[in-house]
Amino acid sequence: IMPLVDRTRVAVNCMVDPPDLVMQGDGDAIRRLLVNLLTNAVKHTAEGTICITVREAVARGRRQIEITCRDKGEGIDPNVCAKLGEPFALNAGLGGGQHVTGSGLGLAICKGIVAAHAGTITVRSKRDCGTTFSVTLEADLDEARSSNEPINIAQEAA
Repeated sequence: IMPLVDRTRVAVNCMVDPPDLVMQGDGDAIRRLLVNLLTNAVKHTAEGTICITVREAVARGRRQIEITCRDKGEGIDPNVCAKLGEPFALNAGLGGGQHVTGSGLGLAICKGIVAAHAGTITVRSKRDCGTTFSVTLEADLDEARSSNEPINIAQEAA
């Protein structure tokens, strides 16, 4: 995504812990997940920092991958936040700030990728302060899963 970034106004930081992190799953889908999250962060951050963190964790005796994508952008309007993960939600009359482009399909794709990897996706956003997407994926899946669970939303007070 670096060709999309105005490096004079936006910094992108990436941390992977451990550096040789490996998981079982669909590599192309995980790349699509990361590209979608980062592209959204770039679109909504005119100035500031975008941080992506990928780390290994253990929960309930199972190895997991935790991905956090945090930006210091404009934040997500509560009306838009409530519709995240619905295909074409932005085409249904919802809007955001001046930097908003797209239909919302990218997050619907992310939701499916996360579900197929037995994971969760949550979003925390505060107007004019930024947005954080947190994803947890099972690291050692034997088979893909499916889910119709909504994206969990934590809309902070403006």
